[in-house]
Amino acid sequence: DVNLKNVTTISATSFEGSNLVNVIMPSYNFATNKTITKATLKPGSLKTLDMSGTPYMKDVHPYEGMSLAGYTNLTEVTVKNGVVLGPESFKGCTALNKVTGYVVLGGYGAFEECSSLEAISIDEVATTKIFAYTFNEATSLVDVFNKDGKTPIKPTVIEDCAFRKTKVNVDLTATTSIGTSAFAYNTGLMGKEI
Repeated sequence: DVNLKNVTTISATSFEGSNLVNVIMPSYNFATNKTITKATLKPGSLKTLDMSGTPYMKDVHPYEGMSLAGYTNLTEVTVKNGVVLGPESFKGCTALNKVTGYVVLGGYGAFEECSSLEAISIDEVATTKIFAYTFNEATSLVDVFNKDGKTPIKPTVIEDCAFRKTKVNVDLTATTSIGTSAFAYNTGLMGKEI
């Protein structure tokens, strides 16, 4: 376990041979060096992470940022409010059940297969679109809130398989476009009386 509240730079070999489980590094920007990030945060051991100094998680073209895709033991993460997620930022994080802070969606599949995640807050002003596969197979997901953590989102565009196999009941009053299988096998979707 490491609690390094003020660390802003680390070397690639700082934690060589370590299997860190709980990492608190709110001042460090994990997006600045993917080699150091992979050496420090190992998918097989990491359980909790405070990465609130990281402003974006885009691990695909233009290859900036980081990804925690496949971190199957990760249960809790603290993000910087407004962190911009790229494609598949948390894909396959099957144990992830708590995200502290709100996110901005910036690509497909950000929380795909996050089967333990029950609630998430996103910045609805910055994210009017729910990208394809964003919550696909997030089978425990019930609530997607605005950044206040209380108000349900009202997306304008919901792409393919966005809420497939979830339990989310989404307010569709502002929605203008719904993609293929967007709510397939969703067990929570229901209308309400007017």
